[in-house]
Amino acid sequence: MLYIDLKKKSDTKSLANNLYKTLSRYDAISLDIFDTTIIRLTHTPQDIFALADEKARNLGICDFLSKRRQCAVSAKFQFGEKTNIRDIYNLMNEEWRLPPEKLAELMALEIDTETENSFINATVLDIVHIAERQGKEIFFISDMYLTSDILKNMLNKLGIKGEFRVISSCDVGKTKRSGELFTYVVNEFELHNKKLLHIGDDLRSDVFMARCHTCFSSIYMPRLQCDVCDKIKYYGSSLFWSKEKRWSFQSIAPMLWCFCAWLERKAVELDMDKLFFLTREGAFFYKLFNIFTEYRYKTDILYASRRSIMGASADINWERMYSYFKNANLRFLQEVYGLEPSRVENIALKYNINVSDRLDEHDAGIVRDVLETLKEDIIQASEVQKEYLLQYLKTLGIDKRNGIIDIGWKGTSQACLQNIYDSIGGDEKFIGLYLGEFSDSQNKCEKYGYLCASDNTKRKLDVLNAGFIFENVLSLAVGSTLRYEKYQNGIRPVLEEDMRSHNESIKRAHDGILAFFTMISRVRDHVCIDEEYAVNNMFDTFRKPSLSEAKVIGDIQYMDANCVKYIARPQGIIHYLRYPRDLIGDIHYCGWNTGFCRRLFKLKLPYFQLYKFLKRTK
Repeated sequence: MLYIDLKKKSDTKSLANNLYKTLSRYDAISLDIFDTTIIRLTHTPQDIFALADEKARNLGICDFLSKRRQCAVSAKFQFGEKTNIRDIYNLMNEEWRLPPEKLAELMALEIDTETENSFINATVLDIVHIAERQGKEIFFISDMYLTSDILKNMLNKLGIKGEFRVISSCDVGKTKRSGELFTYVVNEFELHNKKLLHIGDDLRSDVFMARCHTCFSSIYMPRLQCDVCDKIKYYGSSLFWSKEKRWSFQSIAPMLWCFCAWLERKAVELDMDKLFFLTREGAFFYKLFNIFTEYRYKTDILYASRRSIMGASADINWERMYSYFKNANLRFLQEVYGLEPSRVENIALKYNINVSDRLDEHDAGIVRDVLETLKEDIIQASEVQKEYLLQYLKTLGIDKRNGIIDIGWKGTSQACLQNIYDSIGGDEKFIGLYLGEFSDSQNKCEKYGYLCASDNTKRKLDVLNAGFIFENVLSLAVGSTLRYEKYQNGIRPVLEEDMRSHNESIKRAHDGILAFFTMISRVRDHVCIDEEYAVNNMFDTFRKPSLSEAKVIGDIQYMDANCVKYIARPQGIIHYLRYPRDLIGDIHYCGWNTGFCRRLFKLKLPYFQLYKFLKRTK
């Protein structure tokens, strides 16, 4: 007997590596249906009846739940192992006296509810696909009151297509639990001389009875006694997905689902007229939020960046802009404000600086002289940019109370937008809703953070530890907004060239998140994901990653100065012994220190605790 525990990573990896080999030894396979192939998103099977009861009330049936449970017991006593769903509904109708078409509608309602609140175990789907490619005969067998035709239709709807047979105990009057159903399958389909494999979640019915009554071998796949989040995590992701897709599905997607739920609550609580999602991270949130809410809210993507919005507000607060500019370079100022290249080159020659060098790398006096020389050009260009930005926002339908959704952190873009509208006497308000929000004494705008906020810093160090991962994994392949320009009869954003359009690792991570949202959105009104669990589950991965997790996340690529870099990919320890200064530099510029150290030293040490200590002592 092969035992598969989906909660153990070594087992899933072992199964993935050996599945072809395992199945190749057999001529036919059979699979249990419920809790093995089909996973219910409810805590118990009886919860399906409660959900159906809500819908039945719309048909004028007020006692569906109690009657359904009572008649299931009565039908079993009356018809034995051949009890099917039609027998149960006929008993229910002895009191209701519904016309046949109304009774059929009620029965279809229960079957649809069962289907809507279920999904296919991706591991089983992998097994079926492999068996099909190897030319195996495939059977699905179940001790169930649903007939074979109903079960086959459910399997088709949930994603299992192709050639297979379905055998239900209610059709033949024999059960797995007695072992007689296995004997029936062997005899009926002439499998006596074939090597057979059965896969199921019940030790007695699917393992012992399969082996005792027939020539079946067995794989034991125990069900998870857990909440929906765990069910999705362990059953929902395919063993043959990419590592990035599997990681994002299991770790980060549940947190983002809860983040979207928080966004919806805040939008209602704060009486927002419209929600604007800032590129680049916000554009991915826009996609997820609309899947979550089924497009029930007024939303739009706002092509904007800190540089484009601050570039339009230089005339409002020059001193703040001065602090921002000195951390940039002349090439940046040229791109944002559309300055004449020849003028920028002349200033660079005059002060003996390179257009690509950060200004703060030079003497403070030189920096101030350079910026004062360009001040008039910048302010003139800023006034034009402000006018363009206001026209662009007008086309998007800026309203009285506008939500600004982004990854975070200090809400600088939100503050600049508010300053621009305040400077022209506008009464529009911009309220920030961020994945994480850090305090900023200069920003007095109304803003809120999900993972951490100014008034809730409990997870601040967790967010700092994972912030670089968020910024790369949660952004779409869209260039940053440089400025705005006239185009035909309107205004359009000017985007810098995006170097991540071919970044396959981020695409695969996005696929995992979208797969989670697509799966769970079908039953969003009937399930509740434990928010505390989802957030802690994600942060646990970032705090104390396994070696494989550190490698999967650390190998995600990003672009920096047109160079491909990695979130946390150390060089060999021998290299650092020879060149210790490289270690200091690599850790300093690494995007995820905890993962970097885990990969470098390979030992289970409290790297995150050390990271917290160093952050607090700075």
